[in-house]
Amino acid sequence: EGYQLMYGHLEQRFDREFEVKRQFGQPLPRGNAECLAQLDAVAVHGEGAAQRVAAADRVLCRVLVFNVETCKCVARAGTMGTGQGQILGPSGVAFNDQGELYVSDLRLHRIQVFDSSGAYLRRVGADMTRAFSQPCGLAFS
Repeated sequence: EGYQLMYGHLEQRFDREFEVKRQFGQPLPRGNAECLAQLDAVAVHGEGAAQRVAAADRVLCRVLVFNVETCKCVARAGTMGTGQGQILGPSGVAFNDQGELYVSDLRLHRIQVFDSSGAYLRRVGADMTRAFSQPCGLAFS
């Protein structure tokens, strides 16, 4: 009811109809290992059968990586916390040309790097030195 009061006046209009081709992840409940609560950023890497899409979930504080062809989760990066490989506010994801996954963390003021299986490799910046102030996006060219 509150949602309707706040947003009921907004209309969504599209000039085309879209067909869903693929769906990644599952809706809550939280017990599901592939669920997504609040998707905040996505990145795509690779081609053909090896193509992957990473999805950053700000509520569950992790990044899930899916195979684009099969829509199956192939890696998980990060857990909730402040240590190495842990995330509190994933706000951006990007793959470099070697397939490493970079995750910006808005709350911990750092960028962490994970390998293709989701294992922690290294970080850039630190939560105490604030090398970054609330990084909220990533991109490689």
